[in-house]
Amino acid sequence: MRALGLLLGLSLATSGCLRGALVDARVSAANDSEASLDTLQDYEIGSVGAAARISELEGLLAASAADSRVLLLLARAWCRYTFEVTLDAHEQALEAGDAGLAGYHLERAQAGFGRAAYYADTWLEQSATGFAKATESDAALAAFLDKHFHDADAGEALLWAGFARIGKARSLPTPTGALGATLGRRLLERSLQLAPSLALGVAHLILAVEATRDPTPNFETARREFALADAGAKQQRLLVPVLRARTLFCLQKERASFERELHAALGESDANPRLRLENAAAKRRARRYLTSPLVAAECFGDAAAR
Repeated sequence: MRALGLLLGLSLATSGCLRGALVDARVSAANDSEASLDTLQDYEIGSVGAAARISELEGLLAASAADSRVLLLLARAWCRYTFEVTLDAHEQALEAGDAGLAGYHLERAQAGFGRAAYYADTWLEQSATGFAKATESDAALAAFLDKHFHDADAGEALLWAGFARIGKARSLPTPTGALGATLGRRLLERSLQLAPSLALGVAHLILAVEATRDPTPNFETARREFALADAGAKQQRLLVPVLRARTLFCLQKERASFERELHAALGESDANPRLRLENAAAKRRARRYLTSPLVAAECFGDAAAR
């Protein structure tokens, strides 16, 4: 077996490109690796593992001649890592009062979401030539999506393309990111039309947060989307109560509801092994929001940490 592994390694080094069954095996292993990573309860180990996974996938993409399955794996991996790890580091720097470090992590977030969008967009362009051109305006994108994307298999690429655009837009000064956020919503809505149960309702969660970010927040839409996100994950995704507290209840100055949601997230033991690492990241934010003078000042007009 060791000799066989050596021969395979020499073959790959010589050819420089994976093909056929070898690609299938590596893609299957990558999916298994992600499933195992998701079950880790240790955020520090998980974040290192997620970074290593991205490096592995980047190499696999180059070796597999931009295989469409690897494009989706990378789009998902970059979205998740940027949201769960890079933006967490950005918030920590803000809490520490280190503006330089906060700016550095924000630039990392913009780059991470940008890379995720590139991979998702490449998948969509491969499926329907002209997608990139259609993203120049909301009307053009809406018409293009209606014309070309009707099958559920496009749902995941649309999800990560939308997630990435919104993530990048919200880390840019307005109005620079306004179009990106609009296009992101359009892509998420189409993803939900094609594959409503995809990723345990994460599209609903993003749309819920977006509804609170409008110049005039739409609280009714936010409550509805949060409820749909909760239903999609069977109330096992702790980001739902954490983000509902940080956005909806913060804006509505509902301190009791804000604290109740965060304490509920912290009190959950092991809601779903498939969401264990994500939930560990959500609990980090819950602890920070409960004790943060910055959050207390923004949400409730005082600096009293509870």
